[in-house]
Amino acid sequence: MSKKTDLLLRYESMLRGESGEWFDTEEYEEIALEYEMTSMLSDAIKAIETGLKYHPMSEELMTRRAYYLLITGKIEEAESVISVVTDKTEEAQSIRAELRLISGETDDAIVIIKDVLEDKNLQAEHILNLIDLCADYKLYENTITSIFVAIDRLPRTQKLSVLREFMKILEEESEFQLQVKVVEKILDLDPYSYLDWIKAIELYIYLSDIQKAFDAVEYAIAIEPSNTEAYYYKAYCFMEQLNYEEAVAILESLDKTKDENISIMLATCYTKMHKFDDSNRVLKESEEHFSVSAKSLYISAQNCYKSESDYNKAIAFLNQAEEIEPYSSDIVYMLAKLYYEQEAYDKSKDALTRLTYTDYDESDGRAYVISGDIEIKCGSPDKALEYYKKAFALDKFDIDTCFKMVYAYSELHDVENMQNAIDYVEDLITNANIEALTDEEQCRLLYLRSAVEKIKDILRNHIEDI
Repeated sequence: MSKKTDLLLRYESMLRGESGEWFDTEEYEEIALEYEMTSMLSDAIKAIETGLKYHPMSEELMTRRAYYLLITGKIEEAESVISVVTDKTEEAQSIRAELRLISGETDDAIVIIKDVLEDKNLQAEHILNLIDLCADYKLYENTITSIFVAIDRLPRTQKLSVLREFMKILEEESEFQLQVKVVEKILDLDPYSYLDWIKAIELYIYLSDIQKAFDAVEYAIAIEPSNTEAYYYKAYCFMEQLNYEEAVAILESLDKTKDENISIMLATCYTKMHKFDDSNRVLKESEEHFSVSAKSLYISAQNCYKSESDYNKAIAFLNQAEEIEPYSSDIVYMLAKLYYEQEAYDKSKDALTRLTYTDYDESDGRAYVISGDIEIKCGSPDKALEYYKKAFALDKFDIDTCFKMVYAYSELHDVENMQNAIDYVEDLITNANIEALTDEEQCRLLYLRSAVEKIKDILRNHIEDI
């Protein structure tokens, strides 16, 4: 029988009046903790209150009582109790910080948290408690440097343990930028951890840092050269760089019977290379090992559309894919596009409406563009213009939408706004800070400048026809 269990039994015997036991403050804390660990919170609270009857000046017990009042939502009582505590232990300070946060005094709370993190004797469990508090109230932006400094003071083994627990918390909070910082610190301490290199690769890819992903892949392969996961990500990086030949060379060498994603990526590469027969071959081989998926049906639809212009067959594949995965915006958007090209505008509109219920990114202007195109075809250039404006607001270097806006104005015989639109775009591209743009944006800027000159020529040569 463990000491704590014996302690609990003696305490319960005392409560029943069967013995005259005496317990010090630490023992009452242990008793409360044992109840707390077994989800008997009311008994834990009673233990602390009983302890305070015999040790009314114990700041440790008062701090623990304030904590229980806080987690049970009795905020005013918690503030009253902690106000008479003079100790600045980690637990007491954490309670003070959270009470400040609850009352909206965020800056004061951050000062308290940073002050605790400066304690050179702060234990690993206390750092994790503060990390949890920062997670609950989204305080990382102001506390992350202090958190890392506190972690760095720990011995290597504890440091790794805290960083990995920190990583789990960040995953739950979807804090991807911070996850990268934490995993890089883990790898500095444990550079031979294959799983952490894989995690780093996934994060770099998610954040579109392909070069760092490539570097991480090489480290992972050096550690475990026979593990296919790193090779899969290497192929993915090549695909992201539009280097489909290199991606295909890797993917064809992998065992496609163990992971459907290998076949999906390989088929996608072949489709991008316009090698539709090879893409279909890969999909057919995959069906021998895996059930038909929404992704495979989507690729099959692309192959039918691009290689055979078989709209009906492509739409049939997409309808089947949507049944399997109704939340995929790619599937629904392609349906809208194909219906539009078939001049089935009502069906196209229905598909666009369904985008609301998918993972469609509101910063993606494609749905606005196709909605505008539908309105143009239906003879409503005024409605089309509103859609084009929304799309253009999302991407100021979108040449096609720029043309479409001018065309909509021409259909409305609105020469003034045609000219205003061109002047606006011309001013935008003239004053753009080219050095601050990405390579892709710089390229698109040059195209847009050329497009504006063409539009101006149209105005000069055909203004009398409007």
